[in-house]
Amino acid sequence: MRSLKKRFYTAACAAALMATAGSAAALTWTLELAYLPSFDAFAGSLDYDSDTQTLSSAYFVIADGGFFPIFETWTDGDLTSLTTAPSGGLTQVIFTNAMPSVLDLAFDAPLTNAGGVVDVTLSFNSGFAGGTGVLSTTISAPEAPSSPVPLPAGLPLVVTGLAALAVLRKRRTA
Repeated sequence: MRSLKKRFYTAACAAALMATAGSAAALTWTLELAYLPSFDAFAGSLDYDSDTQTLSSAYFVIADGGFFPIFETWTDGDLTSLTTAPSGGLTQVIFTNAMPSVLDLAFDAPLTNAGGVVDVTLSFNSGFAGGTGVLSTTISAPEAPSSPVPLPAGLPLVVTGLAALAVLRKRRTA
């Protein structure tokens, strides 16, 4: 019975060490610069972590080359709703800023921590007169490396500990 408890304790410690391996950080997705019919430029980016389903930072802007250098902005503080796919990944984000102006980003494929290029449809209704429209563009993030998944940092310690336990057990039985 005592040996069974030791084995259980050893397995629990190993599982705890492996569980603390950590997850990937939020990935920055950058919107391809798009131009509105009025020659205003639409740009922006967002940081999204698919593992935790959290949007940690967002900044989108309509930039005007005329009298007002910045036409309008939306940030993560303006987040109204965030929709994820059942299998994980961001599928839609809606921002409503103080104007009030609404920016709706609908992604053709979920944004995940794998990165890549995804088509996005931007629908916006600006607080300024005539500031409405729909744009199709892309949003991209660096693709994750195709190397195998790294071992958790604690795995060598677990293996060393198990080897030490095996040596101790062998000495006791000898």
